[in-house]
Amino acid sequence: MNHQDIDLSRINYLAVIAAAVAAIAIGFVWYSPALFGPVWLKLAGISPEAARAGMVKAYASGFVVALVAAFCLALVLDWIKAGSWACGVAIAVVVWLGFVATTRAYGVVFAGQPTGLFFLNSGHELVSYAAMGAILGGWRKRA
Repeated sequence: MNHQDIDLSRINYLAVIAAAVAAIAIGFVWYSPALFGPVWLKLAGISPEAARAGMVKAYASGFVVALVAAFCLALVLDWIKAGSWACGVAIAVVVWLGFVATTRAYGVVFAGQPTGLFFLNSGHELVSYAAMGAILGGWRKRA
């Protein structure tokens, strides 16, 4: 690969936005009181009141983070010429395993974070990356 292989005009920016929205929606459900919210609060040492107080800022910042992740994943999928949702999911899982899960593991290894927090957050990110990969891999930009 060389610099000529990078062509931002091939990126489907609507798919990037949709992928980021999907990641935020998954997080909203994943960390809701109906699923893993109470466990996450306990493992992270955050009170429900503190979580509610910072929710708007957290979701706004989280959307920016999701946009960056979706854009970078779109670049990777473009570079390897992924042409289907299944390929998008497969590559997203590899990216998650090689970079996201391993980076999260440092929190357990070096910072003493609870292993349960690693699995809870990493599980959310796995599902989010798989959804983003499906969207980005399946929703190709028209020439």
